[in-house]
Amino acid sequence: MHGNTRKGILEVEEENKPEKEGIMRALLSKIMELTSADRSIFINIDALAGKMNMMRYETFDALNFLHGRWSCKDSL
Repeated sequence: MHGNTRKGILEVEEENKPEKEGIMRALLSKIMELTSADRSIFINIDALAGKMNMMRYETFDALNFLHGRWSCKDSL
């Protein structure tokens, strides 16, 4: 019987990485387009999800991931 191993989980995560990166880039591109790169503008997550043809939770997860990535880079 096969069980989940850390190696197995990492392989699955690596396989999905390009898709996730593509989604992140597309999301950032749409945000830049909608706000004209003005960081003081707030965006409604539901409206953004609709524009991206994504579910709200997918958009929220992607934004949280991007926020975490920037926070890590800023602290280095």
